[in-house]
Amino acid sequence: MPTYKLKTSVTGGKDKSLLYGAEIRPTDDGKNYELRIVAARTSGNSLPTGAFTFPQFDFADYTWTIAVTAQTTEQMTGTWTNTDPQITEAENGDFTAQAGQGADEDKDASAASA
Repeated sequence: MPTYKLKTSVTGGKDKSLLYGAEIRPTDDGKNYELRIVAARTSGNSLPTGAFTFPQFDFADYTWTIAVTAQTTEQMTGTWTNTDPQITEAENGDFTAQAGQGADEDKDASAASA
């Protein structure tokens, strides 16, 4: 099943550009479509180098902060926190994001083994 990407053909009012780059794609089980949208974007006119933090954003009823602490051409590592009130300590963790075509291989491999 294909993935559809919203590009410059979005029409409407001043906020239409917020939809650029959104994707409509089938869920992993192929039973539904999901809309994936940009939750936060760095500012400025060039890609940040080194450590940076995305602007806070709301997702799944919580406010999130995502910080990249290190980056190479192969991966980014960082931390995340959110405001989940049911957690006695700050809900947080670490992440590693992989670059390139290998980024989806882990998901595909885990789906095949399920």
